[in-house]
Amino acid sequence: MRKLLIPLFTIVVLIVLGMSCADVPTDAPPFPEFKTKVRVIHAAADLSDVTVTFADKSVGPLARGNKSSYYEMPAGKKTFKLNNGESQKIQLDTDGVITVYVATRPDTTFPRFIKKIERSRMFAPKTPADTLASVIFAQMVLDSTLTVSGDEIGTKKLSFGSFAGFNVPANKDLSFHIINGADTLMTYTKQFSGGEAYTELVYSTDSQIKVVGFKNE
Repeated sequence: MRKLLIPLFTIVVLIVLGMSCADVPTDAPPFPEFKTKVRVIHAAADLSDVTVTFADKSVGPLARGNKSSYYEMPAGKKTFKLNNGESQKIQLDTDGVITVYVATRPDTTFPRFIKKIERSRMFAPKTPADTLASVIFAQMVLDSTLTVSGDEIGTKKLSFGSFAGFNVPANKDLSFHIINGADTLMTYTKQFSGGEAYTELVYSTDSQIKVVGFKNE
């Protein structure tokens, strides 16, 4: 038995020595890049045209009721700064599609920027079916609780800085109403393409409330 163990031990030693001489990679695989997509919408009634800087981007000048393009960048906490010096840190979520709104700010207790995650996964479908469109109403009228109602969405009350999302039939005339108390401020009709996502921005100018629509990525 002892005679058999000696050759076996020799073979094990040779295998271990051979493995120790093998090339072992010393560099770890590259750390994956965590990306996000973000755009800016100017909805602040107390500001004229704005320029917004964040990360290595400078967006603007943007007129009220207008948007920037989407920018793909590393995810993480970024400082958003206006040309008037106001700034705020905002977390840009990994793989998210995000809109950052420049919002009305009556005093320093209000945030200047409001974040809305449109989709938590940028490569996920925008709608559950191509026969539907995804619509987000963004209520950016300060000191107002507005009611959004219409075909296929029912009725939803929205306070300042809040959002409501709906899936609506595509390629069909849909009527929407913006109501404040007992007063209907606006009624309009719109169609949306199937499989796409949209934002309907409700904001105020110096004299009236307006609605403007944007296509989302």
